[in-house]
Amino acid sequence: QRSMCAAAAVGNTIYVFGGEDGSKHLSSTKAYDVRTQTWSSVNPMSTKRRLCAAAAVGNSIYVFGGRCSKNKPLSSVKAYNVQTRTWSSVAPMSTARHGCA
Repeated sequence: QRSMCAAAAVGNTIYVFGGEDGSKHLSSTKAYDVRTQTWSSVNPMSTKRRLCAAAAVGNSIYVFGGRCSKNKPLSSVKAYNVQTRTWSSVAPMSTARHGCA
């Protein structure tokens, strides 16, 4: 199970990031191909986070804030490039945020 996650779409694929499974925070990422109606695993984020937000720009998806496994709000922002399937860190937000859309 997964709750308190974030999602964003690029092309025909919807990506689901982080969240929690009822007992622990998650760093995992899943991808849903709407054409084939199949799920696959994607490289996980470096930080477990729930209550984060995500937005797609071009071939990148940015995952913002959330709460870490110590339940502290995060200001960090990670970018996932769907072509290279790699994560990178980008400039953090000036204020930690969680639970935003």
